[in-house]
Amino acid sequence: MKYLGIKSEGLGLVIYQSLASQLENYIRSGDGDVRLGKHLTVDASGDGNYSASLFLKKNNYQFEFFTNASGKFGAYDKANSATLFEADRHNFIHRTNVDMSNNRITNLPTPDGPAQPATKQYVDTKFSEISIPEVDLSNYLTQETADSRYARASHTHTSSDISDSITRIGTSASANKLVKTDSSGFLDIIHPNDNSPEKSIITKKFFDTKIAKITQLESEVETLKSEIATLKENSGKVKNEFTDSYLDVWVGPEANKPNTTNKLVFVEKE
Repeated sequence: MKYLGIKSEGLGLVIYQSLASQLENYIRSGDGDVRLGKHLTVDASGDGNYSASLFLKKNNYQFEFFTNASGKFGAYDKANSATLFEADRHNFIHRTNVDMSNNRITNLPTPDGPAQPATKQYVDTKFSEISIPEVDLSNYLTQETADSRYARASHTHTSSDISDSITRIGTSASANKLVKTDSSGFLDIIHPNDNSPEKSIITKKFFDTKIAKITQLESEVETLKSEIATLKENSGKVKNEFTDSYLDVWVGPEANKPNTTNKLVFVEKE
């Protein structure tokens, strides 16, 4: 039986037919250590648009190195159907990210387009060409002077340095302070109580509470006046609680006691 085989000859490989007994001299499937000659040529010149390809496979990973009909050399990830890179004499195109592993890219040309990387020399030259005019700073405050005169966005003062501040009325001791208002524009004041100093500002809430008590007292006074008027009108009479009416009173000796009357009769004891 004859087999198609490859053997090294000079600097290259020769494909030929051989007997089965000669296989130990050739490349074969299943060999754990297969060695080739110095040159291996995959020629697809006569196969139309087919690429000349070399396939590498390990488990589910399979890659193809190719030269296609347009003259590009590249690598293709067959498992993910994605081109990794393509190259010809004019361009090397990466289809994946490039990790330089902390190594440098050197010998870059001077950029002449918006999407080209700028070299350090190019950047340094551009910065050196920037002319910054000299500015007279004699009329400007130093930071030390400004810090002693003006409060910045973030600044620290001791309490003894503060003569003007914002505060709620009724919350601190005597000082020059700005008045604080609430979100509606009204004065933000602490409500006074009965023990507040006499110069305290009266709030509407405090005033309404006091007025409500006066209104209640007025109602009670009116009730008392009505009861006093009733008592005056019925002076000398006795009230019948069952009928809620007042009766006149007759007082005298037994001999003068009337036989019929609508008065309450009191007989004097002899």
